[in-house]
Amino acid sequence: HGSAVYRAMLPSSISTCVLLIGAYGSGVPPGQSSIISNPYAVGAFVAFFTYLVTFRANFAYKRYWEGATSVYLMMSKWIDVGMNMAAYHYQCRQYAKVRPPAF
Repeated sequence: HGSAVYRAMLPSSISTCVLLIGAYGSGVPPGQSSIISNPYAVGAFVAFFTYLVTFRANFAYKRYWEGATSVYLMMSKWIDVGMNMAAYHYQCRQYAKVRPPAF
């Protein structure tokens, strides 16, 4: 699928433009900031990004364990195939000398 940088360029460019328009087009003098000076706005941003990071990490953790479970299931199926092949392979007359007594 390629790098995520190419897919992230358009949304990041749009959000940067919105930020610049908001910062320079709001009429606030350059030394002052209308958003950062309000503690409730900062609290809302912190809460939003906390939830965003938490849910994203949770989804990544679930995807990791889903992949690990699939790999474990695949390995168990390959072991089953190997055991069945060995069981049928030892039925040949060629391996009569090394065949275990149970066969």
